[in-house]
Order: sequence, then C-alpha cells, then structure tokens
Amino acid sequence: GAVGGAALLAAALRAATLETAVALAIASLLVGECWLGPMMSLLARDVPPRHLGFHVSVLLVSNQLVAGLGPWLVAACDDSTADGLRRPVIAVVVSTSVVSAAGFAALGCWSRSRGGPPVDG
Repeated sequence: GAVGGAALLAAALRAATLETAVALAIASLLVGECWLGPMMSLLARDVPPRHLGFHVSVLLVSNQLVAGLGPWLVAACDDSTADGLRRPVIAVVVSTSVVSAAGFAALGCWSRSRGGPPVDG
C-alpha cells in the first residue's frame, strides 16, 4: 500500500492537468492508507482483549506523530522557488513509504515467527 501510494502521488505531482493530478492524489490516499485494516486485524489477533484499547491508541498516536513530520520536513526543505517543493515532497513521500514498507515487512516476519499465519500484502 505504501509503495503503491507513493508511485501514484509521484505521478500526481507530474500530471499534465489538474483533474488528473487530483484523481491520482485521491487514489494515492486510498491505496496508501489501506494498511490500517490489516494492522488492526493483527492487533486484534495478537494482543489480549484487555490490552487492545491501549495498543490501538498507541498505533494511532504513533501514526499521527509520524504523519505530522511530513509537512514540517517539506517546509524545512523549501527554497521558496516555483519548483522548490517538488523534490522535497517526493523525497518525503518516498522515504516514509520505504520506512513503512520495511516496518510492515518486519511485523510480518515477527508474526510468522510467533506461529501466526502468513501475512499477505
């Protein structure tokens, strides 16, 4: 999801028309955020019910903290030119997608090592 969302957003940033850019950006959000359902399923399966609320809240707070870094990083890299935001936005999207993909791959390996079913991406 994260890698597919990054590719769609990169295409949106290079789109020739506004309509195409908006459509690709919306598709990027839908594809990029599709990890949340499987992650909640893993939590529900692996965490005891009395601790589930705490773990879900930690996941959501962590997600918001990391997501909040993106705009700050883009602003820090902006050189105030007309084309100045393109490279920082692409860099932030690609780097966060790579980190997310690595994290979910590690989570899948951890889940398998605990005897859980394979996690399909």
